[in-house]
Amino acid sequence: MQNKIVIIFLIQFFCGIGVAVAQSNAPSTSAKGQKGLSSEEIKEKQELGRHYYRNREYRKAIAIYDDIYWQQPSHSNYIYFTYSLFGIQDFEKAEKVVKRQVREFPNQSRYQVDLGYVYRNLNKTKKALRIYDDLLKDLPKNEMAIKQVANSFKARRENEYALKTYRRGQEIFDDPIKFSIDIGQLYDRMGKTELMFSEYLKVLAHNDERAQVVKYRIQNTLNDDPDNEKANYLRNALLQKVQANPDERMYAELLLWLSVQLRDFDMAFIQTKALERRFNLGGQKAFELGRLAMNNQKFGIATNAFAFAMKQSGKNSRIYTFAQIEKLKARFEEISHQQLPEKEKLLELEEEYQSTLEEIGWQKNTFELAINLAHLQAYFLQKPKEAIALLEKIPSMGRIDPVTRAKTKMKLASILLFNDEYWEATLLYSQVEKEFPNEPVGHEAKYQNAMLSFYIGEFDWAKAKFDVLRSATSKLIANDAMEMSFLLQENLEEDSIHKAMNWYAKGNLMLYQHRYDEAEAFFDSVKTAYPTHSLIDNILMKKATIAEENFRFEEADSLYKEIYTNYAFDLLADDALLRAADILNERLDKDKEAMKLYKKILTDYPGSIYVFDARKKYRKLLEKYGESEEAPGSALSD
Repeated sequence: MQNKIVIIFLIQFFCGIGVAVAQSNAPSTSAKGQKGLSSEEIKEKQELGRHYYRNREYRKAIAIYDDIYWQQPSHSNYIYFTYSLFGIQDFEKAEKVVKRQVREFPNQSRYQVDLGYVYRNLNKTKKALRIYDDLLKDLPKNEMAIKQVANSFKARRENEYALKTYRRGQEIFDDPIKFSIDIGQLYDRMGKTELMFSEYLKVLAHNDERAQVVKYRIQNTLNDDPDNEKANYLRNALLQKVQANPDERMYAELLLWLSVQLRDFDMAFIQTKALERRFNLGGQKAFELGRLAMNNQKFGIATNAFAFAMKQSGKNSRIYTFAQIEKLKARFEEISHQQLPEKEKLLELEEEYQSTLEEIGWQKNTFELAINLAHLQAYFLQKPKEAIALLEKIPSMGRIDPVTRAKTKMKLASILLFNDEYWEATLLYSQVEKEFPNEPVGHEAKYQNAMLSFYIGEFDWAKAKFDVLRSATSKLIANDAMEMSFLLQENLEEDSIHKAMNWYAKGNLMLYQHRYDEAEAFFDSVKTAYPTHSLIDNILMKKATIAEENFRFEEADSLYKEIYTNYAFDLLADDALLRAADILNERLDKDKEAMKLYKKILTDYPGSIYVFDARKKYRKLLEKYGESEEAPGSALSD
């Protein structure tokens, strides 16, 4: 019996020693951690740990993750734990954590590279390089695995080893351009522009099917090129390639693409003509350039590009007809955007429209020409009768599709309204409304009909229509309708006899009819008779619009300033700020002042619908002047 007691005592004694040794060798954990945390407790601690990490309270974060990592070595817990340790330069403890992760996940290159990174910071460079070299030596013939190793190196800024990984991958696959796009991106990150473009052009030389991917990468890098250094290098490199390979179309097209990216449409047109002539493209490239120039409001270049496309394609080509139509549109836009279009040029354009319609005849592609011609006659040449007669003829043609017929009626209605024929105009708008109740063209007709009611003083009827349109599928129409609804609701309550609103509405009608002097007279009447009326900021906005449309930009800027200064809490303040900033930026060459206004929108009106445009333009100006300030509100959306 006594022997049994001794044996039991010895077993308990040695077991106790074993437990003590095991506990002394285990990573330090809290008492609660040894017991095991519940999933709810772990989740709560993770949220608290992330909060501390984001606030750079690394020691507090370490205390949290030291409590949960050893129980749950997930990637997320590992990342927050190790990054917090790196934050306080505790690389000795980080070594234990990373080693644990390597043991748990021996096939994950990310953790092995992290261990090398720790060794570098502990001045154990040989150990670090041994790990890195072993990773390169053991690379499999697997594209995804090779990229994972390279990405692991990039994550730790081991760019040279990332480069070695890609080069080793090229050897393994015996393919000199495999991973070249990745290598180019890495060179860009390293600031080695020449080597980056060398890799990208190498891909194009071997495999032009990857051209679109290369263009995407180049586009990305050019977005971060405020002084155009990268763009100029690439342009020169491509020029050399074009000269050395005159029969290789790919380089010439890439050079043209680069000019378009840089919005250098003059150079793009020169390059397009060279491409067309050298490779006999039949006007296709010239036509494409014309469309791009139109979209960027480079109407002169567009006109010349379409004319060149007609010359290259020949009269029997479909491109010729399309280019002929687009050329007229470009000329129309070019003239209509001039401050004082010459009457002679307007008459020449009218004659060209008429001769083109006679030559091509009435078909699907020419109805829009007729609509533009009517607009030219009514709004620029004071020929409303001719315009109305032309438009009245179109809807009866059997070949016209329903939407074009509706657009024709809309244009006819606008010209009738322009000439004070309200009843006929509202009938046409109503027809389009009824025919397309749930389509954008129908919503536009309803909106224009509501505006007509507003112009002639039928305010209750107009507001009812605007209220319906607030749920329109078109965001632009919905926003405009909402603004008009708010305007009527706010001001009709203030003025029971609606005298101020009637004058304001008539001023808007005069503005629509380009009778600017009469419009300003009505607006000034409201300001004089009702100097404190809630319409005053709207009137200032209309007067600023008149000044801007008549190229009186200093006056427009002054009026916009009065709005955003004196009516900062009203609905139009952010709109006035953006318009004023655009004038300063685009018309008056006052970029620094424009930057202040764009920034003011971002800081003072973060919920404005103009925030996206303001941030984009603000950043562009920051880049222009080499400043690195982050645009306010950039975390909201991009």
